[in-house]
Amino acid sequence: MLQVADEEPVRSQTSEADTGPDLVIWGTNVVVSKCKRKFKRFIEEFIDETPAEDEVTEEIDLTLPLYLQKLQEVGFKMLKSIVKSLAMTQVLWFRLKFWKNHS
Repeated sequence: MLQVADEEPVRSQTSEADTGPDLVIWGTNVVVSKCKRKFKRFIEEFIDETPAEDEVTEEIDLTLPLYLQKLQEVGFKMLKSIVKSLAMTQVLWFRLKFWKNHS
């Protein structure tokens, strides 16, 4: 059985706390919950000590987890885009209609 340093081997048995067997990718011994946990940890903790030149921007703090910052940046840009696309006449119309029905 393959094993990565500092990790326990993959087991297909259930533990006392589990309600059923681990979900594995068909034809492999890859446990989905372990992959999810490792990927989440990577996103939350990875700090790139030697980033490529094209990855360094003014918004990126090299002492903080890289991909959390990138996700926050994308989320903020999406929010700005949504806000910009709101038609103010629709917002005002909604407010007038709302207050008319709730007063």
